[in-house]
Amino acid sequence: MLNNFKIYYEIDDVTVVTFDIRPNESSPPGIFDLSQLEVYLNGILLDSEIDFQLDQPNNRITFNYGFLSVGDVLAITSLLKADYTISNTG
Repeated sequence: MLNNFKIYYEIDDVTVVTFDIRPNESSPPGIFDLSQLEVYLNGILLDSEIDFQLDQPNNRITFNYGFLSVGDVLAITSLLKADYTISNTG
């Protein structure tokens, strides 16, 4: 994957459940959709239909309370500007 953007969050407060997709960059509201995101928790790819919700107007990812634990590492990869992706779909 080329020209992607990845941000990491280390969870130190489980009451924080909303995370910006690109916190250091201004993006137009609603520019991301689920096909352009990969979200990992401790290195495991999460299921967008089960594990989190996309707050599309605000370009954020939201989790249900209790899903995250102190010490977890969250990685959000934006494929919005990717030239291509490589997947292992067999």
